[in-house]
Amino acid sequence: MPNGVDDALAIQPGTSLTSMKIVKDGGKVVTISGDQFETERQITTEQITQLPEIQRELATLTTKVAEGRIRMSFRMK
Repeated sequence: MPNGVDDALAIQPGTSLTSMKIVKDGGKVVTISGDQFETERQITTEQITQLPEIQRELATLTTKVAEGRIRMSFRMK
């Protein structure tokens, strides 16, 4: 996206700052990585606690995306 994406999901530890770089001004980074970081450019952040059942669901979701059973789409505003 030329001006950045609306939201990004940071999954692995250490990816929140990288995720923030691709988010447009005023966007949001949702993180389950546990990273603590300072936001900038009016970007908001939401922390989600990782629980074992969430980890299983995320692994299933990731597999489905990788296998093409779930397709990601992006909208230009």
